[in-house]
Amino acid sequence: MQENNNTDPIIKEFHEQFRISMEYCQEYFELSVRLYELWRGKLPDALDGTFSKMMMNTAHAVVQDRIPKLMTNLFARNPSLRAQKPQYEFYKRQAEMWLVDMLTNPAKINLRGSIMPTMQSVCVMGTGYRMPCVRMNQDEKGNWQEVITSKDIDFFQILPAPN
Repeated sequence: MQENNNTDPIIKEFHEQFRISMEYCQEYFELSVRLYELWRGKLPDALDGTFSKMMMNTAHAVVQDRIPKLMTNLFARNPSLRAQKPQYEFYKRQAEMWLVDMLTNPAKINLRGSIMPTMQSVCVMGTGYRMPCVRMNQDEKGNWQEVITSKDIDFFQILPAPN
């Protein structure tokens, strides 16, 4: 990007850090695009040299087979919490019940119901991102309530810094 001499130094620093992050992430993004294309069934260029040009979409099959197994491992049993102090031990069971309700209730975080895109990203590209957010729900009386939840973030929307 072309910068003139009167550009704010903070903007210049941001552009420099952005450029460094882009250079750092470029090879990972290129690899992730190739893996995503394989998962979606795009024929690799190497098949152009073969007679049959036929590809079994094993990448998609492997990912779709692995996701339910990972979900089972994540949600197989109720979470077990450990009290950090002896006086919190009394509330341990209620906290575990609250956590289960938050993770499975459709009106709350409902992680089990909304984690599929994140799990696909984890299995295809090796990394998945989620972001906490607030959603507004209307109760029986018509009052609006804020509910803390989370949502999937596309792999290519995150730009990690190398340092």
